[in-house]
Amino acid sequence: MNTLDRGLFEISGNTIDQIDVKISHRIIQLFSEGLYSSPNKAVEELVSNSFDAGAENVHIILSPDLRDSDATIVVVDDGEGMNDVGLKKHWIIGESTRRRANGSSRRKPIGQFGIGKLSTYVLASKLTHICRSGDIYYAATMDYSNIADSGNAVSDGIFNEQTIQIPLRTLTKQQAQDAVQHWIDGKKAGYQALRLFGSDASDSWTVAIMSGLKNLGKKVKIGRLRWVLRTAMPQRSDFRLYLDGDLIAPPETDPPLAKIVIGKDVIQLSPPCPEGLIEREDTSEPEDSVVRHGVYHDELLGRISGYIEIFKDELDRGKPKFEQSSGFFVYVHGRRVDDPGFGIERNLLRHGTFSRFRMVVHIDSLDEVLRSSRESFQQGELYEGVQNFLRAGFNLARNKLVEHDRTQTPAARISASISSAPGSMTLKPLLSLSKMVYENRATPFYLRFPSELSVEAQTEFLENLQQQSEGEDGLLRSTELSALDSTEGLAVFDVQDGKLLINSSHPFIAAFQEYFTDARRSLPLEMLAMSEILMESHMYHMGLEEGVIRDVIGRRDELLRQFVRTSARRTAGMIALALTGSHGQ
Repeated sequence: MNTLDRGLFEISGNTIDQIDVKISHRIIQLFSEGLYSSPNKAVEELVSNSFDAGAENVHIILSPDLRDSDATIVVVDDGEGMNDVGLKKHWIIGESTRRRANGSSRRKPIGQFGIGKLSTYVLASKLTHICRSGDIYYAATMDYSNIADSGNAVSDGIFNEQTIQIPLRTLTKQQAQDAVQHWIDGKKAGYQALRLFGSDASDSWTVAIMSGLKNLGKKVKIGRLRWVLRTAMPQRSDFRLYLDGDLIAPPETDPPLAKIVIGKDVIQLSPPCPEGLIEREDTSEPEDSVVRHGVYHDELLGRISGYIEIFKDELDRGKPKFEQSSGFFVYVHGRRVDDPGFGIERNLLRHGTFSRFRMVVHIDSLDEVLRSSRESFQQGELYEGVQNFLRAGFNLARNKLVEHDRTQTPAARISASISSAPGSMTLKPLLSLSKMVYENRATPFYLRFPSELSVEAQTEFLENLQQQSEGEDGLLRSTELSALDSTEGLAVFDVQDGKLLINSSHPFIAAFQEYFTDARRSLPLEMLAMSEILMESHMYHMGLEEGVIRDVIGRRDELLRQFVRTSARRTAGMIALALTGSHGQ
């Protein structure tokens, strides 16, 4: 199809009527430009229209170079095509006719406000619909420049309406095929899934064409758009999305450590979750459906379904920022709300857990308080109740991760604890003290550093240390029970090797040595040893004089020694230590 022929979709056919669209130019600017600052969200709105029309296949097609003067963004679907009446209803601004008609027979509609079509205003100068309904082909082209140029409005006020007339056309089968041919020819899966003509053609379909792309329309990024559609739209066996011919598959992650199905594996969560949740199973849904099992709250939350997953590693590590895989995935009528933290204060959501956790929930009652941007909710009792439910789910995941981490190696468990704590309490003091050592401003008792390094080697060592602190393994990579000198402290942290050496020659360690050698019970004592090291780093970081720091550490160390000497506790480790001491006298 040459450049001249591409304009066929805007003019083909015979005009049989006019669609009167009443709208204020100022209103369309406020709604579209305010709500759809992201071009991807605007495209998502068109896809949601296809979903509400009962489409089983939707294909989004972008021109190879969106900066070309004749570039287009096209959405093709096999849903309920609009006839003359449907096209007129479609252009009723501010009312969702799908909602009024309860959507297609199989689905709850996910569009709510009847303004999704206005999202195209920020992307393109024109929006053309070509539809098949029965054996008739219809077309209508909205030229948004007519709104701006129309002189029908008395003033530029918000409530002063213009009446824009859109020519309503009918096309022959051949005219319709010629008009859309450019977007239905291809060998990839998306083209094969949507058959608009021929013996196996869909009985109804719609092709929505955005042309005359504006600056925002030219900025659509394929990778980001794919991710938005992959995570925002409903995941159903009867709904498939394609982008430039390729299937948009659900996000892939490593298998979770645990998956907890709401309403099946857990019913009532701990506080701050609202009390009174009861199990409510929808047996009309398949057994593997995410919405089959759920819980119900009579007065506040309505029905909630979904699941909680925890993972061994951070989900978002190494991914672009927009590919957010951890956190809360909240769906309303099957469509995701773009609010990963759901307005919950981040200090209540520890990063160490949040980055390894995903909670997918479907809460249709939130439809009542959903803002038109689909990125936030109206504040109130329902919103706060859902926040508390999500926080309780997060707390459950955190406890599960703690249980899992306790079964791991000592170093892995302590590293997880360090990563969960604020950096100002852990990594920052350690890195600061490391720098002080090589500036000859500190001689720590609990930390061991490589000595006799050149200035260049010291700089390289500190840079590597910074990188390790930001890496997956952190600064601590292993723990070891080691017979150091009995005059040394509870433990020594070998900074270069990332090894925590727990001093079995120290009386306190000897008294509890059986705990240190039992991986199931050793975590509290290992954390105590690490806290001693961090305490020293903190005191240096606070600017205390080294003599004061040594005095504090000495007094505390002597106190621990006295505790075990005066206790009735006698262990094999203490006896061996005493025998070693007497032998040396």
